[in-house]
Amino acid sequence: MKITGKRKTFLFYLSFFLFFILFVMFMDWLGERPSIYIVELEQEFSGRVIKKYFKKTTHYILRNNNKEFDIAGLSMELVKNIEIGDSLIKIKNSNCCILIKDTTKSILR
Repeated sequence: MKITGKRKTFLFYLSFFLFFILFVMFMDWLGERPSIYIVELEQEFSGRVIKKYFKKTTHYILRNNNKEFDIAGLSMELVKNIEIGDSLIKIKNSNCCILIKDTTKSILR
C-alpha cells in the first residue's frame, strides 16, 4: 500500500496533534501532584505578598519590614488561595502555612 502526499501530511499532523495532547495531559498531571510542597521544611518566614510571577513554577515575593524574599514550590491548595496583599506565615519544621486574608486565617498544607 503506497502512501500518497496528502495522506502523509494528514498522518503527520494527526501524530503531532496526539503527541501535543499527551504532552499537555502529562504537564497537567505533573502540576497537580499532591507531593509538591514547600521544599525547605526547616525554613521559617512571614510577610505580605507583594508580587506574583511564573518562572517554571509560581513564585511569590514576600516583604517583611524592609526585607524581601522569593518563595516557590508551594502546594496547589496554597497557590489557588493566595493573592497579592495576603499575609503568609510559614511554620518552622512543618509543611503548614497560615494564610491571612483580611480577617480570615487559614491553615494550609
